[in-house]
Amino acid sequence: MSLTKIQDKDGEIIKKAYKSAFMGVSNNISYLINICTKILFKENESRKVTIDSDRMYDEFVYLKYYSNSEYIYLLNFFLPLILSNRSFDSYSGVFVDLVEKICRFYKSEDKKCGYILDIFCYDILIRNLLVNKDSKLEDIMVDIKNEIVKYNPTINEKITYLEFQKLKIKYISEIHEIIKKYEKEESSEQAEDYSSVTIFRIIESIYENNITAIHDDGEKSVFNTILTLRGEDVKGSTYSDDFVQAMSEYLNKIRYGQISTNKYIGKSSPRIFLNMNIGDKIKDPILNNIEIISKEKQGDKFIIKISTKTGFYDFRYSVRN
Repeated sequence: MSLTKIQDKDGEIIKKAYKSAFMGVSNNISYLINICTKILFKENESRKVTIDSDRMYDEFVYLKYYSNSEYIYLLNFFLPLILSNRSFDSYSGVFVDLVEKICRFYKSEDKKCGYILDIFCYDILIRNLLVNKDSKLEDIMVDIKNEIVKYNPTINEKITYLEFQKLKIKYISEIHEIIKKYEKEESSEQAEDYSSVTIFRIIESIYENNITAIHDDGEKSVFNTILTLRGEDVKGSTYSDDFVQAMSEYLNKIRYGQISTNKYIGKSSPRIFLNMNIGDKIKDPILNNIEIISKEKQGDKFIIKISTKTGFYDFRYSVRN
């Protein structure tokens, strides 16, 4: 098979997996996947896809106003970064910093080391399934085990580094237990014995066809992605079907070097919407073309509904008495 045909085949799978991450889940996880897609940065001369930190900062400033910041499993926030790169090494130098920033945003710094390991495992799983959608669970877990033993990212804080090593030992132990269980071909009736590590629990639930093991929409988004990579169809609507389709095409073009991205040079604040009138339209650096639909006071909040090509956003501002 020619390289072009391989890229076309993989590209369609990647687009489908990306779109499935939005299906039947809450806006909270959809917003995050969308944000990570928009902050991808690729220069012409580089094969690596990294992150535009300036854009990321403004995206998260906006997110504070239109999202409730409720904590969910955040792994698929990193999905665009994983899918847009051809290897883990291509983005391994930037994702740890990204983990730190999103954990800080959600006030979940204690989960930082877990996400570093989850992303590492998720990357191996995704690349295995892109090569062979019928990969056996135990084969994937053996591959993860062999790689995670050698994995030592750069972590400057000594306490965090020690925490990472301790957690890595737990992950390796959990992997051994999963491999032993499936080598014995134990039945799916033992769902209560699923791994305590979230990414492993999701993987097991897919191979045992048990969605009841999924705890929130962040986990469901990951479940959908893996299910799609295994060649199965995922049903459900997205928060903006046309936009998600367009973003999947955009992601694919970045992955295969068909386009480069421009460095973000805008500067904006959601507070500018307070000075606008209903019906006003502007081009915003973050949301692009927007229109003010309504403005109203609800209790101690002032809510501005904004229309964009991705859908409607309710920006909430605290009112001082």
